[in-house]
Amino acid sequence: MGSARTVPKYASKRGAYCATEDDLIPPGMRLLLNSFAPKQIKEIQSDQDATTWEKAALGLLADEDQQTKVGFQKISSVEINGAYVLSGTSTGHDLMPRDVRLLADELHVAGPNVDITQRTPPAELSAPHTGVHNVHRLYLSAAFRLLLGKGGNTGVAALIVSSQGQILAWGKKNSDHPLLHAETSALLMYGRRLPAGTRIYSTLKPCKMCRAAIEHFSTENDFLAYYGQDDPTAAASGRVDSAKYVHMAHTTTVGERPVWDLKSTGIKRSVSFNLNDRFDTAHSRDRSLGIIDFIKGERQTSQLNMAAGYLAIKQRKYTDP
Repeated sequence: MGSARTVPKYASKRGAYCATEDDLIPPGMRLLLNSFAPKQIKEIQSDQDATTWEKAALGLLADEDQQTKVGFQKISSVEINGAYVLSGTSTGHDLMPRDVRLLADELHVAGPNVDITQRTPPAELSAPHTGVHNVHRLYLSAAFRLLLGKGGNTGVAALIVSSQGQILAWGKKNSDHPLLHAETSALLMYGRRLPAGTRIYSTLKPCKMCRAAIEHFSTENDFLAYYGQDDPTAAASGRVDSAKYVHMAHTTTVGERPVWDLKSTGIKRSVSFNLNDRFDTAHSRDRSLGIIDFIKGERQTSQLNMAAGYLAIKQRKYTDP
């Protein structure tokens, strides 16, 4: 019989946390999430090498606060001035500090049982409603619809969807905590390794931190992320694999065409296309306008209602015998 595996313990003066093999949230990231004010943490020490997700999260904070210093050292305990306690909860709302809640939930409902990993384009331009590309438009519409729902319009919403079309979790941006973006919120709520073939649908291009989190939670990098709006800020900059992150506001080579059918009067455009076009125009007039403030503006509600209406029409179409 082999010897029992030692499970490392990360301790502070107020408590302790035991890591397990299936815990995807490393201690350094847990400290950031547990903190009321992570921007005020000037240095983080961890007894394990920093994950890409931790580095990206700390980089996000450092971009906003140039005095933040990141130092990962191999020491025997995890401790920041003896003041932080690592939560023993691996996932969900209890992972967060008091009075900070995830705008997210895990779903346990039946899915449509359709293989959404297929990327079949329409046979020809004259038959735009054929091909599996249309299903991705539905899920992205659902993400935009989510901005009108629980918690109000926080600027970004995201869905985690299994390869068979079941929505596993949803998340929305929570400005009360700088690390709670829509994608990270959904991932923290789900809290487990994503099934192979998972699809992520986000209303906004995932930032560097969210991309690192998606890849951290993925199974053997077998995922695909679709997003509606581009993010021109530094937070989302850097090298992006266009085969893994698909911008749905433009025609793509694999056929997930968000630009709808051609009409004699012009092009009937998608919500994603319209929002990107509107932001480009608004931003050219006011360079200080941020992408989050733009989508939260009252003028964009009509576009969100259009997405909701499109989704409702499709729902009736596919459920009415």
